[in-house]
Amino acid sequence: MGSFGTNTTPYRKTARNHFRESHIEIRYLASGSNGETYLAIATKDFDQAHEAYKEHGCMDTLVRQLRQSLVVAKFLHPRGPADGNDLQNEINVLKMLGTRPNITNLVDYHVDGDSQWFTMEYVPEGSLRHFVKACYSKIDLGMQWGIALQIVETFLYLHFGITDSKTMTPLNKSWGLWRYADVHCGNMLLRYSDSDTGPEVRIVLADFGRMRECTIEEDEFKYIHPDCEECLRVTRRYGLLPKLTEAETPLWEWAEKLNKYQFEGDFQLLEFLNEFLEVARKEQGRHKKHMPYMISEYLRCQPPTNNDMLRLVGQHRY
Repeated sequence: MGSFGTNTTPYRKTARNHFRESHIEIRYLASGSNGETYLAIATKDFDQAHEAYKEHGCMDTLVRQLRQSLVVAKFLHPRGPADGNDLQNEINVLKMLGTRPNITNLVDYHVDGDSQWFTMEYVPEGSLRHFVKACYSKIDLGMQWGIALQIVETFLYLHFGITDSKTMTPLNKSWGLWRYADVHCGNMLLRYSDSDTGPEVRIVLADFGRMRECTIEEDEFKYIHPDCEECLRVTRRYGLLPKLTEAETPLWEWAEKLNKYQFEGDFQLLEFLNEFLEVARKEQGRHKKHMPYMISEYLRCQPPTNNDMLRLVGQHRY
């Protein structure tokens, strides 16, 4: 998977031209401070699905295969840093994080001078921001606690390499001190899943272009702790999920405590994270209900339609 080139010749293919040799661009998705993203599919995956369709003639199978093969392609923003370090950094971070259910996973990449791109899994159900705006009146307290719980567990992994929030044991002792530095609900994607207790919303964190490893000299807690605090508030400044930030809720009281102690070291941070997780699990269990039908249907309808899938060829974006 992926390649880092050493091409030093005067001519080098642009990232988009190089990408189109192996992928089909479907449509533009979004633009950030240092990158542009497109919905795409690898040509080999498209051809494989098409050959299977010609052999078996099953339209449902074709659509399902195409949907499962979709990826998000990211290119360095035309007005981004000339050296492209942000894009290379994001590739390295995603390689380091590995395959996790609560982060967008790296699929492929190419870096050769200024010709840079990478692809990651496509999470079609949209972002937490859009979800809250569309379904706010139907999001109950149990679902809110569940969302907050997942966000905190994700940041435990990012900052400390902790994969089991019940034992709070790091994945390995050599895990560095990392800061994510781009917390907002637009970077928190949703994954719809069916469980034994009914439909569930799973949080998937995206966009790691600003994530950096810190050193002791960099005053790492100055960067790490505000991220966790802002995450726990579920980005209060955006006005989303305000019930989580009301003064009478345990979450708000906990966030205020975290704010007070945010510069006093990771031991206190982990202690408070553990305290929050215990409260969140209890509150989620106490308030959890079956997901409302309209929310379930909203999430199910987010993936592209059959017609979108069948119009892939001939709709490359140049």
